[in-house]
Amino acid sequence: MVTGIENGKGVQMGKHWTGTFRFSRVFVKRDGIWKNVLYQNTRIPEPANAQTSNNVPPSYVADPAVYTLIIENDQFRVIIAKKPVGHRDAWHSHLPAAVYDLTDCDHRIYTPDGKTIEIRQQAGRAYLQPAIPSHSTENIGTAECDQIIVERK
Repeated sequence: MVTGIENGKGVQMGKHWTGTFRFSRVFVKRDGIWKNVLYQNTRIPEPANAQTSNNVPPSYVADPAVYTLIIENDQFRVIIAKKPVGHRDAWHSHLPAAVYDLTDCDHRIYTPDGKTIEIRQQAGRAYLQPAIPSHSTENIGTAECDQIIVERK
């Protein structure tokens, strides 16, 4: 019997998914060959702050052209965000994070209730942010918006 934890991501029926799973496998030796006779896996739920009530995906799943997952483990996820001028990203969410702004730029943030907020990103600024539920951001400035985001799982 083999047990463990695995991280996975993929596309099923056109929809992106990601998750952590606990698995069990049972092998039996028959005629000198080990054969897998049972496989079972169960998704390990993310912390309550990882998903919004309408199950909006994390940034790197929702808009991989902008958000690149660099590395992750069971505690942290490091993402590089590179948003071109005029780009509005897909609806997504974030876990609590430490953020470092690499460039100056201007954003418009859209919320599900139809409200917008405009903010100025300042190169060299580091800050901590709480989990952010469903939102979309647009680069309304004149330069690419670049950030490093370290999310706590």
